[in-house]
Amino acid sequence: MPEPAPDPQHGVNVPPVSQKGADLITDQTAAMAQRNSIKNKVMIRILRVNLKTTKAEKSKDITTFHK
Repeated sequence: MPEPAPDPQHGVNVPPVSQKGADLITDQTAAMAQRNSIKNKVMIRILRVNLKTTKAEKSKDITTFHK
């Protein structure tokens, strides 16, 4: 097995990754990113709805306050 080259980013000896391993990592990363983006979209939608309802409640409170 060849001596692992020092990784310039981390300054640690990282063993070389085979092409198959690299592809697997890339696939997993892509799948995770896809799942996260879906999760984020759902979270953003929930937050938007919450924001709208709180705004509506606040405006309702203001009108009742002024009466």
